[in-house]
Amino acid sequence: MSTSAVAGAVPSTERSSFYFYFSLVFVAIAFGGFARTYVIPVATGAFGGPALLHVHGILFLGWTVLLVVQTNLAARGHVERHRALGLIGISLATAMVFTAIAVVVRGLSLAEAMGNGEGARTLAVVPLTPIALFIVLFSCAIANVRRREIHKRFIMLASIALLPPAIARVLLMFFGDGRAPNFAAAVDSTDLVLKASLGAAFLAYVPLIVVLAVRDWRTLGRPHRVYWIGGLAMIVVQLLRVPLARTELWQSAMNVLLTLRS
Repeated sequence: MSTSAVAGAVPSTERSSFYFYFSLVFVAIAFGGFARTYVIPVATGAFGGPALLHVHGILFLGWTVLLVVQTNLAARGHVERHRALGLIGISLATAMVFTAIAVVVRGLSLAEAMGNGEGARTLAVVPLTPIALFIVLFSCAIANVRRREIHKRFIMLASIALLPPAIARVLLMFFGDGRAPNFAAAVDSTDLVLKASLGAAFLAYVPLIVVLAVRDWRTLGRPHRVYWIGGLAMIVVQLLRVPLARTELWQSAMNVLLTLRS
């Protein structure tokens, strides 16, 4: 998933373990961020959420594991296996998108029933922004599957786009009450969650993209244009999403999304 899926062996001079070790960072952030609110409660039998949240959690945590496997295969030159798992990656990404939307719709529906609909609709920008960025960046990766250098960089950016929710939970643990963002309590927590999510996005995006760009600088003599264009777009989206979430247009869009509830 992080390198090209074209046939044939990758020359040893072009192989590197950098992306494999870098993908381990994603695993650490994802599992560490959700340890208190999901991983540990599930392991101890204390998690009482619905099956949908289990599916959602398994798929998204599974993405980081698959990324590690794929970058390892690419680093070792096992391109055929990499290609085969790449098809699984497309299916996984598709399932991730649908379950993420389903989780948001469920949260909005619960909040609406409790009279907290307006705050919840505003707060919905927090989970929807990462998944929207993921869709765009992953689509760019698939569109460039035969252009290895572009493909693997878009995969890295797509994976980075998913990290803010995990980092936000760490921030809420230190600066809030440590609980996961709750649509049903959106009226009381909207401002805090929006601030935490914005800080989390910059903590996820800026350092990780800078590391990738510096690595390119050392190996290529300049950061790849994917990081310039994609990274800048990711940051701009984060800056615009909070003002957008407070508009009537966004509220109307969330009302449309609510029509998907069963």
